[in-house]
Amino acid sequence: MVRQRRLGVLALLQEERCHPHCSCFPVAPGPLRVGQEGGELIYHGIESDHTFRGKEITRLDSDLGTLLTVVLQANGDAGGRDFTLVGPKAFGVTRQQPVTFGTLGIKTTTRGFIATPGVGLTYDLLPLVGQAKDVILPL
Repeated sequence: MVRQRRLGVLALLQEERCHPHCSCFPVAPGPLRVGQEGGELIYHGIESDHTFRGKEITRLDSDLGTLLTVVLQANGDAGGRDFTLVGPKAFGVTRQQPVTFGTLGIKTTTRGFIATPGVGLTYDLLPLVGQAKDVILPL
């Protein structure tokens, strides 16, 4: 017999193109592993596909909503790249009635060790359509 639990799932897709798209689980499906407690964010983008769990996801509650940030490319000599997902709070979500909403993904790029004039960070804003669902995930 498989034990099951109900969880809210946030699945986000970009409006205009197929990249990136990601899924975010407030609690990761499957058995808990030490160091991977917490949620799971699955990212599919032009850079590659990544699955982030637990401490790999930085969570910040703000006036914009919950900001979930993951590192796509570590900041080295050539610069780094992060992805931040803006997740608003959803109300009235049921299994029969998911809630659809608009939101943003933000790719932040750092310059690295470049000694020319310019800014330290650049941003790519990605319009996303999200859907909050109440689903059952296996343990």
